[in-house]
Amino acid sequence: MTSDKEGRWYVSTQAGVEVYDPNGRPVGLILAPTPAAVTTIALSGPGLKWLFLLTQGKIYKRELKATGFVSAPEAPKK
Repeated sequence: MTSDKEGRWYVSTQAGVEVYDPNGRPVGLILAPTPAAVTTIALSGPGLKWLFLLTQGKIYKRELKATGFVSAPEAPKK
């Protein structure tokens, strides 16, 4: 699973990617591109606005309006 800056959680499931608000209430579902379960997900890419998911050994991506969350600050530039 992964989260965005708004505190929403994206959880990989058999159905696809289920989206929950910060209180744990379901707010959305992104259907899986194959009949198999989604095994891994990440918000990454330019601006952290791309949802990458892995299913059946293939990687799919979808641009979102949400922005991913970075848990560690960037290293200072010298």
